[in-house]
Amino acid sequence: MTTTASRPWPFAVVGVILSMYAVYVEHKVAHKPPEEEFQSLCDIEEIGASCSAVFQLPEGRMLSYFGIVPDGHMLDVPNAVLGVLYYTIW
Repeated sequence: MTTTASRPWPFAVVGVILSMYAVYVEHKVAHKPPEEEFQSLCDIEEIGASCSAVFQLPEGRMLSYFGIVPDGHMLDVPNAVLGVLYYTIW
């Protein structure tokens, strides 16, 4: 018999994987040379969706967006990093 605490671990693993991919995409977009073309798996041109563009918005850093930490602070991390931490603890 399984306990209720052990049931959500597959969701936590999926959450960590997706959050780590989001961290990779955000880092790749922020540090790519101007001549390099990068398209992530979640950029869908047919419908005009671009997750890599969304990651660069001010809302992509929740702690500084809501004024919890100042812009550029050491704790001003992307939301994906917060997701990795959350799903690791969950």
